[in-house]
Amino acid sequence: MTKQTKDKKISRKVLNVSISKEAHEKLHALSEAEGVMKWQMLSRIIIQSIRNKHYKVDNLWVGELLNPVNRTIKYKGTKGRKQISYQISEAAWNKLECHKTASGLSKARIIQSIILNFKPTSQEQRARFKKSRIRIQEDAEQWLALYLIPEEIKPNSKFVHVGDGEYIHATGIGAEAWNDEEILEHENLKDKYLLAR
Repeated sequence: MTKQTKDKKISRKVLNVSISKEAHEKLHALSEAEGVMKWQMLSRIIIQSIRNKHYKVDNLWVGELLNPVNRTIKYKGTKGRKQISYQISEAAWNKLECHKTASGLSKARIIQSIILNFKPTSQEQRARFKKSRIRIQEDAEQWLALYLIPEEIKPNSKFVHVGDGEYIHATGIGAEAWNDEEILEHENLKDKYLLAR
């Protein structure tokens, strides 16, 4: 299934897991606060919470992780109280599937954990990001020439460094709409920033 998000088509896959009532309520509250649908919020949480660039080689998902021959999975000890079924972005689904194989944890366990541990950006950061996005959209070339240090953004990058190791998509789209290439570029930029500190 393909859905349109800010003029960008997104391939989606179904995720069906049981999570705790607390995790379900937090996901609902986060999606309400962000003003996005729950599948978009869950995709965003997965993409931003699971960070491992070793899941991809030459911009392709590692086959042994995405489609393993055999794997051992540790399932949750207790049953979740809420069954969720969302069509999350395919990039988020692939990342989750690779993490499931690499970590040996069930999708339900991973999803519940990352929702409960997810910390959204503060209102101050959001205001700064929004201000940066508006500035970029109004006059991108002038903004890039005045405020960006050349080493912080590679030519043709889809992301802009807004300070403190935070990068936003130059077009302002959310993480749930990023493709595999954009996710990898975002992770590489954040890793490069952390190594330079």
